[in-house]
Amino acid sequence: MPQIIPIKDLKNTSEISDMCHKMEEPIYVTKNGYGDMVIMSMESYETMMGKFNLYRDIEISEKQIEAGQVKDAKAALVSQKSSNVHPYPLSPELGTVNGSFPFACDALMQKQGHEEETGQANKGVSGRDKERIEGDL
Repeated sequence: MPQIIPIKDLKNTSEISDMCHKMEEPIYVTKNGYGDMVIMSMESYETMMGKFNLYRDIEISEKQIEAGQVKDAKAALVSQKSSNVHPYPLSPELGTVNGSFPFACDALMQKQGHEEETGQANKGVSGRDKERIEGDL
């Protein structure tokens, strides 16, 4: 059952924090009897955002299927294995794939692996890549 509290109860932040973690669902805060804010634990927020991103990606995929923007799975895997290009391009403004940090790490690791194979290894992550990664954390 959703927890609803008046804004004046926010004075006891420790108690509100405990409530957020125990309930594992948002706490609705009212101001003058009307909805004003929603508070939740970081874990609940990250779970919610993970589901949101998954649903968004599914929606994008369904639209691509409807538009005929599909590839044969076997051909795509063969093409990916033969090239050293990551299948998910990095978003220029975020440095990630649709805000997903693991893809950015995967791409950086792949880039570093390629540099080592070609003798262009750079010890550690470059300053620009490091800034992009830290900006995503």
